[in-house]
Amino acid sequence: MRKYLTIGALGLLLVFVQGCGTEGKEKATTPMTTAERHAQVEKERVLLAEKRKAELAELIATSQYYEGTTGNRVYYKAEIDPAYVGGEAALKAFLKENLEFPAAAKRADMEGTVFVDFIVSKRGEVTGVTASEDTYEEVDDLLRGEALRVVNLMPDWTPGKQNGEAVDVKFSVPITFLIQ
Repeated sequence: MRKYLTIGALGLLLVFVQGCGTEGKEKATTPMTTAERHAQVEKERVLLAEKRKAELAELIATSQYYEGTTGNRVYYKAEIDPAYVGGEAALKAFLKENLEFPAAAKRADMEGTVFVDFIVSKRGEVTGVTASEDTYEEVDDLLRGEALRVVNLMPDWTPGKQNGEAVDVKFSVPITFLIQ
């Protein structure tokens, strides 16, 4: 009899523990507020930016440049970096004015940051535009596509310089999609 009581007690304990585990999971999936979601996206953007900066530092330690598709040198970082005409404020204004949040992504509550990599040529042209796959949360192709579309619309930049000469420079811009 004692054996059956012990087994029964263990069974109840197991059910109780499993119930507690389920209750905790329900709390974990409670919808976040807009402010909490935005804070999470910002935190992920900062962490990714730091990770990408560290990876760039490793590349630069090995070599300052790589050979581009046309045989030209593409610098990871130049003595004078390329600059968006009008500065960072003008770049932000351009992105804000031209970026359209994909409707399907908005309906699905998709948010996140897309890092768009490109080359600013020695003539200031934006070329070789690609969207990084490097994200913490899965960023949908709708967001990547929109980020690529907007960067491909960019006007020419002031080119980077190395030893006083204009050079091709690899550049990256984070584009964050937040539902307001």
